[in-house]
Amino acid sequence: KFNVSDEPPSGEIFIYHNTATTAEPLQAALSISNHSLWKDAVILNNIWQGTSYGFYHWLDNTNRLPFTHNYDLMFSSSDTIVLFDGMEYLTVAAYFNATGLCANCLKGDPLFVNFTTGDLHLTSGSPAIDQGILIPGINEGYVNAAPDMGAYEFGLGTNIKQPQPSEEFPVVLFPNPVAAQVSVKSLSRNRIQSLVIYNQMGQIVLREEKDFTYMNVTGLARGLYLVEIMFSKQKVTKKMIVR
Repeated sequence: KFNVSDEPPSGEIFIYHNTATTAEPLQAALSISNHSLWKDAVILNNIWQGTSYGFYHWLDNTNRLPFTHNYDLMFSSSDTIVLFDGMEYLTVAAYFNATGLCANCLKGDPLFVNFTTGDLHLTSGSPAIDQGILIPGINEGYVNAAPDMGAYEFGLGTNIKQPQPSEEFPVVLFPNPVAAQVSVKSLSRNRIQSLVIYNQMGQIVLREEKDFTYMNVTGLARGLYLVEIMFSKQKVTKKMIVR
């Protein structure tokens, strides 16, 4: 069950690579209450397996809070995967057509190793395998074609693999938060080769290979971005906020 208190309001909330299940009757794996304040919530690459619904969204006022929901695998023993604002959806297509959310979500049994004993690793036939999206700085340790949905990468153990900071490649982004232009500088003798900026969906929104001194970001929407900075034999990932 997920809720954020009204006071003080929260900023961005990121819900990545979770596997949530329940065997309790008439329960959802993920319940989000709208009786709260947040700037944005981003839900990606998860598995939700419930008994009544996979995902339950409770709207208690007319001001729906912004959030992104995509690349999740949902399943329930009732066959209804989503209850959203009082409407039940049996298919991903119906949920997407009504809300615009979950264009790349899936419905299906996750095929855990042993749900009864709590072993939520995936078996070889799981529909979650290779169906997630790359989130730079979060799940770069995946194997095969793409990250798996859920908490466990098949054949690896876990999805969540943060790049380790390197003292040999210190980098500064200034200003950060940024409104118009950002400067990216290496604080060592190692020269920056290129950089790529990703949005919260893992999509490339800006690429630069020459001038890192004054990069114009006025074309980017407000929010959190990941900046992947490439050296000749190393890469560093930094967070950047556009305001």
